[in-house]
Amino acid sequence: MKRLQRNLTSWLKVLSLSLTFGSFPKHLNAHTTPKIENTSETISSGLWTAINSQLMLTDWAFQRQTAWQIQEWLFTPQAKTPQLPLWQEWFDRDDLKHIFFDLYGNLSSKARRERQVFPPATIESAIERFVSHRSPQSESLLRAQILAQNPRLTHILINRQALRTLLLHYAELDQCYRLPDTETCPSWVFPEGSAWLKSAWRRFGQDFTIPGFSTDASDFLRQQSSPSWMSDHTLDPQKLDVFTLSQSSEVKFALVGLHLMLKRSHDWLWTSLWLDQSKHQGFAADAPSSRFLSQYRLCSVLGFQSPLQVSSVPEQHPLKALADTLHQLDNPQWCSNPYLELGPNNQKTQCVGCHQFAGQNQTQADLAQLLQKDPDALIRESSDQGPTDFVWSLVKGPQPFALSITEGIEYFDAYDPYP
Repeated sequence: MKRLQRNLTSWLKVLSLSLTFGSFPKHLNAHTTPKIENTSETISSGLWTAINSQLMLTDWAFQRQTAWQIQEWLFTPQAKTPQLPLWQEWFDRDDLKHIFFDLYGNLSSKARRERQVFPPATIESAIERFVSHRSPQSESLLRAQILAQNPRLTHILINRQALRTLLLHYAELDQCYRLPDTETCPSWVFPEGSAWLKSAWRRFGQDFTIPGFSTDASDFLRQQSSPSWMSDHTLDPQKLDVFTLSQSSEVKFALVGLHLMLKRSHDWLWTSLWLDQSKHQGFAADAPSSRFLSQYRLCSVLGFQSPLQVSSVPEQHPLKALADTLHQLDNPQWCSNPYLELGPNNQKTQCVGCHQFAGQNQTQADLAQLLQKDPDALIRESSDQGPTDFVWSLVKGPQPFALSITEGIEYFDAYDPYP
């Protein structure tokens, strides 16, 4: 366990590395990534049609219904590990490092010096080799345990489409990470179907309690006027239909938050879940009847043009009161998660407002300070957006995925024979 914790601590280290080879294109369009389908991750054509529909921009009820369907897809049990949902078999930064070492190590030293591109079929074979030897159940339990012990620690997972993109463009990603000013990186564009996800867990049972956050219409107004997310009750997952992982009969971890960004044809959809005590109320009033999902609240956001701005919500809609509340607050694009968006004024934000600055030289402390001084700055659209296609964990933050690539390249550069 100590060794695994040391490995996790290593995510927080940042290496000071110099640029060792030539320049790269001013604009990196990852839409050129060949799309190799994998049936365990393929969203149905009907759901993809809904995700890319114009109704997502004009019909709030439709957008939420589609977001719930995406969450149902995320919780699809897997054939080999039916106790785990689809997203728990995705890949973290260490997985990327293992797969990259396999691919890069199988190149000749000359090909490594030239940063030879991996053929798509070779990338897929390396992913399959890794998957065949991994233990997703034990890995998922370890992640839950560490995240439950460190609520402010985030752990990012990516799906195959995002993973393929990083491996295909590893040389550009490495160069971007090495730059002293990442704002000069080429504009990165992820292909349709890419997904990034983070989760929040809490231990429960015995004397452990989980804080709860009320977000029904009247409670939501109170939350918005508070300095930060305010817990006003406790939750007992043993009495709720909540997704859990167990280390033993006495050590259990409950999934309390899940945050997904999914690339549509040309932009990102964010959808977030958080646990609460009553089913089908508040932001869960329109939840499907799925066992787990009806216990969670959901919000979603797509760009800066909210459906609430261009259409009215029918009187009979179960979220009519909350929609009116969002209008009252003049924040129709709101989407925040009490278990993942911590800190002052984070309960007032929406995902895209913060992610638009991804890849800039701002730190988490800078953004926290901005939130305290001017929370509207992380709500409204900025003319100065970052270069990494709204993805913070690509080259910045405590666990940038680019670091896995750079560490692998530095390892082989040190041991490869000189030409």
